[in-house]
Amino acid sequence: MDIIKEDIFRKQLKTGLRGGYLFFGEEDYLKSFSLRAAREAVCADETFAVFNDVQIAPIDYTPSALLSALMPPPMMSDYKIVTLNGLAISAMKQNELDELYEVLSTLEDYDYNVLIISVPSGLIDEGNLPKRPSAVFSELSKYLTPVRFDAVTGARLVSWVGKHFEHHGVHAT
Repeated sequence: MDIIKEDIFRKQLKTGLRGGYLFFGEEDYLKSFSLRAAREAVCADETFAVFNDVQIAPIDYTPSALLSALMPPPMMSDYKIVTLNGLAISAMKQNELDELYEVLSTLEDYDYNVLIISVPSGLIDEGNLPKRPSAVFSELSKYLTPVRFDAVTGARLVSWVGKHFEHHGVHAT
């Protein structure tokens, strides 16, 4: 199982996303930021984003809703993005997990999708990564590339804020 970090995912945005991703870890803001960036990368033409950007809220999630989102091909594009943001994996029963795995096993049949399942901090049992992932994490990793979002350090946050201030012409110390 190869776990990538969010900086590697950002690089993949430039070269093109393929397949499925599992966002996990402590930094929920960066998960949201990366979801938005992935949508912009996959749906560069706003005209067709209504067809090619499918978002499923956790309250609307069912295995059949996910499969229904994956099946239709993209409209006037090579790829479409399907996102499931906020899914509480740790609250799912085993039969619900099995149904999710079954849908995920069909992902390669619909290879025109970029699927991102984003799990809020603390709502998936990761196990002891990287040596001993939990059974759920291992199973999800068979179908999705895990992307870890570690907590941002104070120094990195200061640097990030400084770059954004500079970009907008604001000078601050």
